[in-house]
Amino acid sequence: MEEAKQEAIDTANEYATLKSYRETWIDLTAEKWNRDMYYPVTIKIDVTIKTRIQVDTPLDYVNVSWGTHESGGYSMLCAWTVNGSGWGSITVHRVIEIFPMGMD
Repeated sequence: MEEAKQEAIDTANEYATLKSYRETWIDLTAEKWNRDMYYPVTIKIDVTIKTRIQVDTPLDYVNVSWGTHESGGYSMLCAWTVNGSGWGSITVHRVIEIFPMGMD
């Protein structure tokens, strides 16, 4: 009986992962993008499911005029979980997991 219960749990977890996991890459390194410009990104987030968002740029992946590293580059790693607000009708619960700051 316990084995059947665990199998049902595993199947449900696999289904949830397959139906809810989505990874999107937005690459702004091409020459057509102005590296000194701010480009907003909008994401549809469900109000009932926590969504994990991560922004990761390795050091020197791209050089910019405002980069503070001696090479002209910068690095960033931010990650958080959040739920959608349902057009403002639902309280947003945001948990910042990773947000280091450095000016080197």
